[in-house]
Amino acid sequence: MPRSAPKMPSARGRFELVKLSEVRFEALRSLIGSEAFSREGEPLGVIRRIVARRGGKALRVTLATAVGLREVKASKVYVALSSGEEAAPSRQSDPVSSLRCLVEELRAIDWSEVRADERYAEGSLSPGDYLELRGRIAAKRVALAKSALSIARRLMESGPPSPEARVLVMAAITYAKVYLPEE
Repeated sequence: MPRSAPKMPSARGRFELVKLSEVRFEALRSLIGSEAFSREGEPLGVIRRIVARRGGKALRVTLATAVGLREVKASKVYVALSSGEEAAPSRQSDPVSSLRCLVEELRAIDWSEVRADERYAEGSLSPGDYLELRGRIAAKRVALAKSALSIARRLMESGPPSPEARVLVMAAITYAKVYLPEE
C-alpha cells in the first residue's frame, strides 16, 4: 500500500510533495531552481537541470547538493506544490485562473526562499551555490510578479472584477509593490 506524500507547512496553507516525473512537461521549466526532496521529505538539493521527453514526463534531474552536482532519476525526486494544486500548475486561458496560478507560484517561491536560507544557515549550501540560488529565485519572482501584474491590469480594464478576481488582483499588486518597485 503506497504511503501518501508528506505535507509541509507554509505561511498560507500546506505544501504537498509531488513526484517530479508526474509533473506536466509545460510546468517543468518553472521548477528549475526549486528545492528537491526525497519521498520522506528530506531535502536532496536544488534542481539545476531537468531532462524530459518533449511533451512527456521528466526522466532525469541534475541536483546541486552540498557535495556538488548529482544526476538522479526523476521518479526518485519530489517537489513541493500547494495542496489542492495540480501536479502541474497550468495557466488556463481564463485570466482569473491564470492569475490564481501565478499568485500561488509567488507564494511557493516565498517558501523556497526561506528553505534556501535555512539550508545556508545549516551549512548544506556553499556561499556560491546560495548566492546563485537566491539570484534564480529573485529572477523567477520578478518574472512571475510582472506576469501577474499584467494580467491584473487586463482584468481591471475589462470591467468590474468578481470578488475572487479582486482578491487576486490585490495580491498581484502587493507582490508588484514589493518586487517591482519601478513599475
